Amino acid sequence: MKLFGKIIILHYMFTFLFHQTSFGQAWVILNEPSSGCQEIEILDNGIIAVTSTTGVFVSLDKTRTWAHTLNTYNVLNFKSDNLFYALGGVDAPFLYVSNNAGTNWNNIVNSEIAEPYVTELAIRNSNEFYVLASVFGGENTHIYKTTDGGTNWVLQSTDAKNFRSFIAGEENILYGLDYNNGFFVSFDDGITWENKINGIASNVFYSLARTENGELFISTSGGKLYYSTNNGDTWFSRTEYFDSNSSLVDLKISSTGNIYVVAEDSASISVHKSTDQGITWMQVGDDFILPTMVPFNSRFGDMDLFTDEKIILIVEGHLYSSDTLFTTSVENELSSNYSYTLSQNYPNPFNPSTTITYSIPKRDLVQLKVYDILGKEIETLINEEKPSGKYSIKFNISSVGGELSSGVYIYTLRVSNFVQSRKMILLR
Repeated sequence: MKLFGKIIILHYMFTFLFHQTSFGQAWVILNEPSSGCQEIEILDNGIIAVTSTTGVFVSLDKTRTWAHTLNTYNVLNFKSDNLFYALGGVDAPFLYVSNNAGTNWNNIVNSEIAEPYVTELAIRNSNEFYVLASVFGGENTHIYKTTDGGTNWVLQSTDAKNFRSFIAGEENILYGLDYNNGFFVSFDDGITWENKINGIASNVFYSLARTENGELFISTSGGKLYYSTNNGDTWFSRTEYFDSNSSLVDLKISSTGNIYVVAEDSASISVHKSTDQGITWMQVGDDFILPTMVPFNSRFGDMDLFTDEKIILIVEGHLYSSDTLFTTSVENELSSNYSYTLSQNYPNPFNPSTTITYSIPKRDLVQLKVYDILGKEIETLINEEKPSGKYSIKFNISSVGGELSSGVYIYTLRVSNFVQSRKMILLR
Protein backbone atom coordinates (compact mmCIF):
# COMPACT_ATOMS: atom_id res chain seq x y z
CA MET A 1 0.00 0.00 0.00
CA LYS A 2 1.34 3.44 -0.88
CA LEU A 3 2.19 5.83 1.95
CA PHE A 4 -0.60 8.25 0.97
CA GLY A 5 -3.17 5.45 1.13
CA LYS A 6 -1.96 4.41 4.57
CA ILE A 7 -2.22 7.98 5.82
CA ILE A 8 -5.82 8.24 4.58
CA ILE A 9 -6.81 4.93 6.22
CA LEU A 10 -5.05 5.88 9.43
CA HIS A 11 -6.86 9.24 9.52
CA TYR A 12 -10.30 7.66 9.20
CA MET A 13 -9.52 4.89 11.69
CA PHE A 14 -8.35 7.32 14.35
CA THR A 15 -11.35 9.57 13.69
CA PHE A 16 -13.63 6.60 14.29
CA LEU A 17 -11.69 5.41 17.32
CA PHE A 18 -11.56 8.66 19.25
CA HIS A 19 -15.06 9.75 18.27
CA GLN A 20 -16.53 6.58 19.71
CA THR A 21 -14.45 5.69 22.76
CA SER A 22 -13.78 7.15 26.19
CA PHE A 23 -10.84 5.19 27.51
CA GLY A 24 -10.31 3.79 30.97
CA GLN A 25 -13.83 3.49 32.40
CA ALA A 26 -15.21 -0.02 32.32
CA TRP A 27 -18.82 -1.01 32.83
CA VAL A 28 -19.14 -3.35 35.80
CA ILE A 29 -21.89 -5.95 35.93
CA LEU A 30 -24.03 -5.70 39.08
CA ASN A 31 -25.86 -8.22 41.19
CA GLU A 32 -29.29 -8.86 39.71
CA PRO A 33 -32.39 -11.03 40.08
CA SER A 34 -31.95 -14.58 38.79
CA SER A 35 -34.74 -14.11 36.26
CA GLY A 36 -32.88 -11.24 34.54
CA CYS A 37 -33.87 -7.62 33.98
CA GLN A 38 -36.08 -5.89 31.42
CA GLU A 39 -36.69 -2.31 32.67
CA ILE A 40 -35.34 -0.21 35.53
CA GLU A 41 -36.65 2.69 37.60
CA ILE A 42 -34.80 4.56 40.37
CA LEU A 43 -36.54 6.72 42.99
CA ASP A 44 -35.04 9.96 44.30
CA ASN A 45 -34.03 8.17 47.51
CA GLY A 46 -31.92 5.69 45.55
CA ILE A 47 -34.28 2.70 45.77
CA ILE A 48 -33.98 0.61 42.61
CA ALA A 49 -36.67 -1.53 41.02
CA VAL A 50 -36.45 -3.74 37.93
CA THR A 51 -38.97 -5.77 36.01
CA SER A 52 -38.30 -9.33 34.93
CA THR A 53 -40.25 -12.20 33.42
CA THR A 54 -41.74 -12.89 36.87
CA GLY A 55 -42.68 -9.39 38.03
CA VAL A 56 -40.88 -6.64 39.94
CA PHE A 57 -37.79 -6.87 42.14
CA VAL A 58 -36.71 -4.07 44.50
CA SER A 59 -33.28 -3.31 45.99
CA LEU A 60 -32.77 -1.02 48.98
CA ASP A 61 -28.97 -1.46 49.07
CA LYS A 62 -27.65 -0.53 45.63
CA THR A 63 -28.29 -3.95 44.01
CA ARG A 64 -26.57 -6.02 46.71
CA THR A 65 -29.84 -7.78 47.53
CA TRP A 66 -33.23 -8.00 45.84
CA ALA A 67 -36.78 -8.62 47.06
CA HIS A 68 -39.45 -10.07 44.74
CA THR A 69 -42.32 -7.75 45.69
CA LEU A 70 -44.73 -8.10 42.73
CA ASN A 71 -45.29 -11.58 41.35
CA THR A 72 -46.82 -11.31 37.89
CA TYR A 73 -45.72 -11.74 34.31
CA ASN A 74 -46.16 -9.66 31.17
CA VAL A 75 -45.22 -6.30 32.69
CA LEU A 76 -45.12 -4.27 29.47
CA ASN A 77 -43.91 -0.99 30.93
CA PHE A 78 -42.52 0.42 34.15
CA LYS A 79 -42.58 4.02 35.41
CA SER A 80 -41.68 6.05 38.48
CA ASP A 81 -42.64 9.49 39.70
CA ASN A 82 -42.08 9.23 43.45
CA LEU A 83 -44.24 6.10 43.07
CA PHE A 84 -43.63 2.86 41.17
CA TYR A 85 -46.10 1.92 38.40
CA ALA A 86 -46.11 -1.51 36.69
CA LEU A 87 -48.24 -1.73 33.52
CA GLY A 88 -49.33 -4.68 31.46
CA GLY A 89 -51.91 -7.40 31.08
CA VAL A 90 -52.38 -11.12 31.56
CA ASP A 91 -56.00 -12.28 31.64
CA ALA A 92 -57.03 -8.64 32.13
CA PRO A 93 -55.28 -5.25 32.02
CA PHE A 94 -53.41 -4.12 35.11
CA LEU A 95 -51.77 -0.99 36.47
CA TYR A 96 -50.08 -1.80 39.77
CA VAL A 97 -49.06 1.17 41.94
CA SER A 98 -46.79 1.15 44.98
CA ASN A 99 -46.60 4.17 47.29
CA ASN A 100 -44.11 2.54 49.69
CA ALA A 101 -41.10 1.95 47.43
CA GLY A 102 -42.30 -1.35 46.03
CA THR A 103 -43.11 -3.11 49.30
CA ASN A 104 -46.84 -3.40 48.52
CA TRP A 105 -48.78 -3.05 45.27
CA ASN A 106 -52.36 -2.13 44.42
CA ASN A 107 -53.99 -2.76 41.04
CA ILE A 108 -55.98 0.40 40.26
CA VAL A 109 -57.40 -0.69 36.89
CA ASN A 110 -61.09 -1.56 36.98
CA SER A 111 -63.76 -2.67 34.52
CA GLU A 112 -63.95 0.79 32.95
CA ILE A 113 -60.82 -0.14 30.97
CA ALA A 114 -62.01 -2.78 28.54
CA GLU A 115 -58.87 -3.55 26.51
CA PRO A 116 -56.65 -6.47 27.68
CA TYR A 117 -53.37 -4.55 27.92
CA VAL A 118 -52.24 -1.29 29.51
CA THR A 119 -49.17 -0.33 27.50
CA GLU A 120 -48.16 3.24 28.43
CA LEU A 121 -48.63 5.78 31.21
CA ALA A 122 -48.42 9.59 31.17
CA ILE A 123 -48.22 11.16 34.64
CA ARG A 124 -49.19 14.76 35.41
CA ASN A 125 -49.26 14.24 39.17
CA SER A 126 -50.02 11.44 41.64
CA ASN A 127 -53.79 11.89 41.11
CA GLU A 128 -54.02 12.86 37.45
CA PHE A 129 -52.60 10.55 34.82
CA TYR A 130 -53.44 8.80 31.56
CA VAL A 131 -53.02 5.27 30.20
CA LEU A 132 -52.93 3.74 26.76
CA ALA A 133 -54.91 0.51 26.56
CA SER A 134 -55.06 -1.78 23.53
CA VAL A 135 -55.62 -5.27 22.24
CA PHE A 136 -52.73 -7.55 21.29
CA GLY A 137 -50.31 -5.94 18.84
CA GLY A 138 -51.23 -2.37 19.75
CA GLU A 139 -54.40 -2.22 17.67
CA ASN A 140 -57.45 -0.15 18.66
CA THR A 141 -55.53 1.88 21.20
CA HIS A 142 -57.70 3.89 23.59
CA ILE A 143 -56.75 6.62 26.08
CA TYR A 144 -58.19 6.69 29.59
CA LYS A 145 -57.78 9.41 32.22
CA THR A 146 -58.08 9.46 36.00
CA THR A 147 -58.12 12.51 38.28
CA ASP A 148 -58.42 10.60 41.56
CA GLY A 149 -55.42 8.28 41.45
CA GLY A 150 -57.17 5.48 39.59
CA THR A 151 -60.44 5.11 41.51
CA ASN A 152 -62.39 6.27 38.46
CA TRP A 153 -61.44 6.34 34.77
CA VAL A 154 -62.82 8.32 31.82
CA LEU A 155 -62.43 7.29 28.18
CA GLN A 156 -60.70 10.19 26.40
CA SER A 157 -60.08 8.81 22.90
CA THR A 158 -60.79 5.70 20.84
CA ASP A 159 -58.48 6.75 18.00
CA ALA A 160 -54.96 6.95 19.44
CA LYS A 161 -51.59 5.67 18.29
CA ASN A 162 -49.73 2.88 20.05
CA PHE A 163 -47.15 5.35 21.38
CA ARG A 164 -43.78 4.08 22.60
CA SER A 165 -43.37 7.31 24.59
CA PHE A 166 -46.31 9.05 26.26
CA ILE A 167 -45.87 12.29 28.26
CA ALA A 168 -48.20 14.70 30.02
CA GLY A 169 -47.30 18.36 29.57
CA GLU A 170 -49.09 21.45 30.79
CA GLU A 171 -52.83 21.31 31.44
CA ASN A 172 -54.70 19.48 28.64
CA ILE A 173 -51.48 18.92 26.62
CA LEU A 174 -50.24 15.39 25.90
CA TYR A 175 -47.29 14.22 23.78
CA GLY A 176 -46.79 10.88 22.06
CA LEU A 177 -44.07 9.27 19.97
CA ASP A 178 -44.90 6.60 17.41
CA TYR A 179 -42.13 4.24 16.24
CA ASN A 180 -42.68 4.90 12.53
CA ASN A 181 -44.85 8.01 12.35
CA GLY A 182 -43.02 10.29 14.76
CA PHE A 183 -44.27 12.96 17.11
CA PHE A 184 -47.90 13.68 18.00
CA VAL A 185 -49.38 16.36 20.26
CA SER A 186 -52.86 16.78 21.72
CA PHE A 187 -54.11 20.12 23.06
CA ASP A 188 -57.50 18.80 24.17
CA ASP A 189 -56.55 16.19 26.79
CA GLY A 190 -55.95 13.36 24.32
CA ILE A 191 -59.21 13.58 22.38
CA THR A 192 -57.61 14.61 19.06
CA TRP A 193 -53.98 14.41 17.90
CA GLU A 194 -51.76 16.29 15.45
CA ASN A 195 -48.74 14.69 13.77
CA LYS A 196 -45.86 17.21 13.81
CA ILE A 197 -42.56 16.15 12.28
CA ASN A 198 -41.56 19.29 10.38
CA GLY A 199 -37.74 19.36 10.23
CA ILE A 200 -37.24 15.66 11.08
CA ALA A 201 -35.57 13.53 8.40
CA SER A 202 -35.43 10.22 10.31
CA ASN A 203 -37.88 7.37 9.78
CA VAL A 204 -37.54 5.46 13.08
CA PHE A 205 -38.34 7.19 16.38
CA TYR A 206 -37.05 5.78 19.66
CA SER A 207 -37.47 8.11 22.61
CA LEU A 208 -39.14 11.36 23.66
CA ALA A 209 -38.19 13.50 26.68
CA ARG A 210 -39.30 16.87 28.03
CA THR A 211 -37.34 19.33 30.16
CA GLU A 212 -38.85 21.18 33.11
CA ASN A 213 -39.07 24.36 31.02
CA GLY A 214 -40.98 22.63 28.24
CA GLU A 215 -38.31 21.86 25.63
CA LEU A 216 -38.84 18.57 23.79
CA PHE A 217 -36.13 16.18 22.58
CA ILE A 218 -36.53 13.19 20.26
CA SER A 219 -33.90 10.51 19.57
CA THR A 220 -34.09 8.67 16.25
CA SER A 221 -32.33 6.47 13.73
CA GLY A 222 -29.46 7.91 11.72
CA GLY A 223 -27.74 9.12 14.90
CA LYS A 224 -30.06 12.14 15.14
CA LEU A 225 -31.31 14.12 18.11
CA TYR A 226 -34.01 16.74 17.52
CA TYR A 227 -35.40 19.45 19.77
CA SER A 228 -38.37 21.80 19.77
CA THR A 229 -39.29 24.81 21.88
CA ASN A 230 -42.83 25.24 20.51
CA ASN A 231 -44.61 21.94 21.22
CA GLY A 232 -43.33 20.35 18.04
CA ASP A 233 -44.37 23.00 15.51
CA THR A 234 -40.76 22.98 14.31
CA TRP A 235 -37.90 20.59 15.02
CA PHE A 236 -34.16 21.23 14.74
CA SER A 237 -31.32 18.74 14.51
CA ARG A 238 -29.33 19.23 17.68
CA THR A 239 -26.09 17.43 16.88
CA GLU A 240 -23.88 15.88 14.20
CA TYR A 241 -21.82 14.09 16.85
CA PHE A 242 -23.28 10.61 16.43
CA ASP A 243 -22.44 8.25 13.59
CA SER A 244 -25.13 8.11 10.91
CA ASN A 245 -25.15 4.30 11.14
CA SER A 246 -26.17 4.39 14.80
CA SER A 247 -29.59 4.52 16.40
CA LEU A 248 -30.20 6.64 19.50
CA VAL A 249 -32.30 4.03 21.29
CA ASP A 250 -32.82 5.82 24.61
CA LEU A 251 -32.87 9.37 25.92
CA LYS A 252 -32.97 10.65 29.51
CA ILE A 253 -32.84 14.20 30.92
CA SER A 254 -31.57 14.63 34.48
CA SER A 255 -33.07 16.99 37.05
CA THR A 256 -30.22 19.40 36.29
CA GLY A 257 -30.98 19.40 32.55
CA ASN A 258 -28.12 17.19 31.40
CA ILE A 259 -28.98 14.90 28.49
CA TYR A 260 -27.98 11.22 28.33
CA VAL A 261 -28.29 9.19 25.12
CA VAL A 262 -27.70 5.51 24.38
CA ALA A 263 -26.32 4.91 20.88
CA GLU A 264 -26.42 1.47 19.28
CA ASP A 265 -24.97 0.26 16.00
CA SER A 266 -24.32 -3.20 14.56
CA ALA A 267 -21.19 -3.66 16.70
CA SER A 268 -21.52 -1.72 19.94
CA ILE A 269 -23.59 0.15 22.50
CA SER A 270 -22.38 3.38 24.08
CA VAL A 271 -23.63 6.11 26.44
CA HIS A 272 -23.11 9.83 25.85
CA LYS A 273 -23.73 12.95 27.94
CA SER A 274 -24.36 16.59 27.07
CA THR A 275 -24.34 19.44 29.59
CA ASP A 276 -25.38 22.14 27.09
CA GLN A 277 -28.70 20.81 25.77
CA GLY A 278 -27.17 18.60 23.11
CA ILE A 279 -24.67 20.98 21.47
CA THR A 280 -21.51 19.17 22.64
CA TRP A 281 -21.08 15.63 23.92
CA MET A 282 -18.75 13.36 25.85
CA GLN A 283 -18.88 9.57 26.11
CA VAL A 284 -19.57 7.97 29.47
CA GLY A 285 -17.64 4.73 29.95
CA ASP A 286 -16.29 2.42 27.29
CA ASP A 287 -18.21 0.94 24.40
CA PHE A 288 -20.08 -2.29 25.02
CA ILE A 289 -18.49 -4.60 22.45
CA LEU A 290 -20.66 -7.70 22.71
CA PRO A 291 -19.64 -10.92 20.95
CA THR A 292 -23.15 -12.33 21.13
CA MET A 293 -24.65 -12.15 17.67
CA VAL A 294 -28.18 -10.97 18.40
CA PRO A 295 -30.54 -8.90 16.22
CA PHE A 296 -29.76 -5.21 15.80
CA ASN A 297 -31.43 -2.94 18.36
CA SER A 298 -32.38 -5.86 20.64
CA ARG A 299 -29.39 -5.86 22.98
CA PHE A 300 -30.14 -2.67 24.90
CA GLY A 301 -32.88 -2.85 27.49
CA ASP A 302 -33.17 0.33 29.55
CA MET A 303 -31.30 3.14 31.33
CA ASP A 304 -32.01 5.22 34.41
CA LEU A 305 -30.18 7.82 36.50
CA PHE A 306 -29.70 8.47 40.20
CA THR A 307 -30.14 12.03 41.44
CA ASP A 308 -26.34 12.43 41.36
CA GLU A 309 -26.49 11.18 37.72
CA LYS A 310 -24.77 7.86 38.21
CA ILE A 311 -26.07 5.51 35.54
CA ILE A 312 -27.40 1.99 35.56
CA LEU A 313 -27.95 0.22 32.23
CA ILE A 314 -29.64 -3.00 31.21
CA VAL A 315 -27.81 -4.70 28.35
CA GLU A 316 -28.84 -8.20 27.23
CA GLY A 317 -30.80 -8.61 30.46
CA HIS A 318 -27.92 -7.70 32.80
CA LEU A 319 -27.39 -4.65 35.03
CA TYR A 320 -24.27 -2.52 34.50
CA SER A 321 -22.80 0.57 36.13
CA SER A 322 -19.74 2.61 35.20
CA ASP A 323 -19.30 3.67 38.84
CA THR A 324 -17.58 1.37 41.33
CA LEU A 325 -19.97 2.56 44.07
CA PHE A 326 -22.34 -0.13 42.83
CA THR A 327 -19.84 -2.98 42.59
CA THR A 328 -21.36 -5.72 44.72
CA SER A 329 -18.63 -8.34 44.77
CA VAL A 330 -15.78 -8.57 47.24
CA GLU A 331 -13.51 -6.72 44.83
CA ASN A 332 -14.08 -3.40 46.62
CA GLU A 333 -12.81 -4.90 49.87
CA LEU A 334 -9.54 -6.25 48.49
CA SER A 335 -6.23 -4.94 49.79
CA SER A 336 -4.24 -6.02 46.74
CA ASN A 337 -1.84 -3.54 45.15
CA TYR A 338 -3.48 -4.31 41.82
CA SER A 339 -6.86 -3.35 40.44
CA TYR A 340 -8.86 -4.45 37.40
CA THR A 341 -7.31 -2.67 34.43
CA LEU A 342 -7.06 -3.23 30.70
CA SER A 343 -4.50 -0.99 29.04
CA GLN A 344 -4.39 0.26 25.48
CA ASN A 345 -2.38 -2.08 23.28
CA TYR A 346 1.09 -0.99 22.13
CA PRO A 347 2.05 -0.33 19.43
CA ASN A 348 -1.22 0.92 17.99
CA PRO A 349 -1.67 0.85 15.00
CA PHE A 350 0.26 -2.43 14.69
CA ASN A 351 1.50 -4.92 12.11
CA PRO A 352 1.94 -7.81 12.59
CA SER A 353 1.96 -7.92 16.43
CA THR A 354 1.00 -5.83 19.44
CA THR A 355 1.16 -6.22 23.24
CA ILE A 356 -1.86 -6.12 25.54
CA THR A 357 -1.39 -5.46 29.28
CA TYR A 358 -3.91 -6.07 32.06
CA SER A 359 -4.01 -6.52 35.85
CA ILE A 360 -6.30 -8.28 38.33
CA PRO A 361 -6.49 -7.86 42.15
CA LYS A 362 -7.17 -11.50 43.09
CA ARG A 363 -6.94 -15.03 41.76
CA ASP A 364 -9.70 -15.57 39.24
CA LEU A 365 -10.63 -16.99 35.85
CA VAL A 366 -9.38 -14.62 33.15
CA GLN A 367 -10.70 -14.44 29.60
CA LEU A 368 -9.07 -12.20 27.01
CA LYS A 369 -10.45 -12.41 23.50
CA VAL A 370 -10.07 -10.58 20.19
CA TYR A 371 -13.06 -9.80 17.95
CA ASP A 372 -13.60 -8.09 14.65
CA ILE A 373 -15.71 -4.94 14.50
CA LEU A 374 -18.87 -7.02 13.86
CA GLY A 375 -18.40 -9.05 17.05
CA LYS A 376 -17.03 -12.24 15.45
CA GLU A 377 -14.42 -13.91 17.67
CA ILE A 378 -10.95 -13.92 16.10
CA GLU A 379 -8.84 -15.51 18.85
CA THR A 380 -8.89 -16.42 22.55
CA LEU A 381 -5.64 -15.11 24.03
CA ILE A 382 -6.30 -16.25 27.61
CA ASN A 383 -8.87 -18.55 29.19
CA GLU A 384 -7.40 -19.72 32.48
CA GLU A 385 -7.16 -18.94 36.19
CA LYS A 386 -4.53 -16.36 37.14
CA PRO A 387 -3.28 -15.09 40.52
CA SER A 388 -3.29 -11.39 41.44
CA GLY A 389 -0.82 -9.43 39.34
CA LYS A 390 -0.03 -7.50 36.19
CA TYR A 391 0.32 -9.38 32.90
CA SER A 392 1.24 -8.76 29.28
CA ILE A 393 0.45 -10.92 26.28
CA LYS A 394 1.30 -10.53 22.62
CA PHE A 395 -1.25 -10.79 19.82
CA ASN A 396 0.25 -11.69 16.44
CA ILE A 397 -1.88 -11.99 13.32
CA SER A 398 0.22 -14.99 12.25
CA SER A 399 -1.49 -16.99 15.04
CA VAL A 400 -4.78 -16.68 13.14
CA GLY A 401 -3.32 -17.41 9.74
CA GLY A 402 -2.12 -13.90 8.99
CA GLU A 403 -5.18 -13.24 6.84
CA LEU A 404 -6.65 -10.33 8.79
CA SER A 405 -7.25 -7.19 6.79
CA SER A 406 -6.55 -3.62 7.83
CA GLY A 407 -9.21 -2.26 10.17
CA VAL A 408 -10.43 -1.82 13.72
CA TYR A 409 -10.45 -4.85 16.04
CA ILE A 410 -11.72 -5.27 19.60
CA TYR A 411 -10.10 -6.98 22.58
CA THR A 412 -12.20 -7.74 25.66
CA LEU A 413 -11.14 -8.70 29.20
CA ARG A 414 -13.67 -10.60 31.34
CA VAL A 415 -12.90 -11.39 34.99
CA SER A 416 -15.76 -12.13 37.44
CA ASN A 417 -18.15 -9.21 36.97
CA PHE A 418 -15.51 -6.95 35.41
CA VAL A 419 -15.81 -6.53 31.64
CA GLN A 420 -13.84 -4.02 29.58
CA SER A 421 -13.18 -3.65 25.86
CA ARG A 422 -10.75 -1.55 23.84
CA LYS A 423 -10.20 -0.97 20.15
CA MET A 424 -6.97 -1.49 18.23
CA ILE A 425 -5.98 -0.82 14.63
CA LEU A 426 -4.30 -3.24 12.25
CA LEU A 427 -2.59 -1.31 9.44
CA ARG A 428 -1.13 -3.47 6.68
